[in-house]
Amino acid sequence: MHPHSRFRTVAYATSRELLDDTCALRLLEEFFDNHHFILAFAHLGLSKTTKEAKSDAAHDDSNELVAVAIFEENEAVGIAYATDETRVHISRCKGKNPKAVVFGLAAEVMKSMRDLGTAFGPPKEVETFAHFLRESLGLSLERGLTCLSYSLTEVKMPERKLPAKALPGTLQLADRNDVATVAEFYAKFLIDVKLSDKEMPMKSAAKWAAKEIERGAIFLWTVNSQLGGELVDSTSSTTTVVSMVSIRGGGKNFVRIGMVFTPKRYRRCGYASNAVAALCRHALEGKLENHEGIKRIVLLADEENNSSRGIYESIGFVNSHSRHTHIRFIKKA
Repeated sequence: MHPHSRFRTVAYATSRELLDDTCALRLLEEFFDNHHFILAFAHLGLSKTTKEAKSDAAHDDSNELVAVAIFEENEAVGIAYATDETRVHISRCKGKNPKAVVFGLAAEVMKSMRDLGTAFGPPKEVETFAHFLRESLGLSLERGLTCLSYSLTEVKMPERKLPAKALPGTLQLADRNDVATVAEFYAKFLIDVKLSDKEMPMKSAAKWAAKEIERGAIFLWTVNSQLGGELVDSTSSTTTVVSMVSIRGGGKNFVRIGMVFTPKRYRRCGYASNAVAALCRHALEGKLENHEGIKRIVLLADEENNSSRGIYESIGFVNSHSRHTHIRFIKKA
């Protein structure tokens, strides 16, 4: 029972338990229009139960959870869910005292996630959540990106002339031969979006890349190296991977894309915009395996990156003006 007597707390040990709770699901669905909880389905479908994730560990895992919801008068008023052992997403909270709801979520997460590193969600809720943990655990806070939600129902980017230094390319589904490239891109992407201040070890990045490639989530924009071009390395292959984009999840008639990354040496050539536009076309035309009937594509863009936002808007994405922020937790020495 939650400290505030009118609240009831429910913990979920698996993603299926949460998705089977119609009251909790109703709260998730309320925020579909501003896309925040589209992320839930991107990750909840991949979440393991605590026992599966920790089966080889020697310590007791009974206090860990995938998600926690707080109910007020049988209505879900706040949810927090873990996307891995270190990251938690916070819903927009409502009810008679939303701040108390956030405090309740923070208290449950604090008990259950031993290695919490990042919180993500609507700025007001995430700030309240982070300050509660800072005061309770003596953590330092580091603010990351604040993102805006975008939505697209039709690709509007006209065919345009490529910059002189660019090469024409094609979108390809990544396969196991691309693990090293995808791992490198992913590690650098995390630094670019301020989710990490140092490059992830390649072994960990490769593990992530292999998993995402296996589920058919990674797409690569490749160019023909034999056509020349001062920026393209043609020493080892006839094709060069110059940009990456990923499917991060979806629902009945939408998908969310993300992980858009182009190495610095290939930027300002139109590669990322071409990759995103091509993936959006494939999705809307029913060409993505396991994603039939897509009518909408959504993404999150860095609020301060006017260049990337301009690219997305030129493709046809519309800003929903829904903001989401990251805060990292750092243990004091």
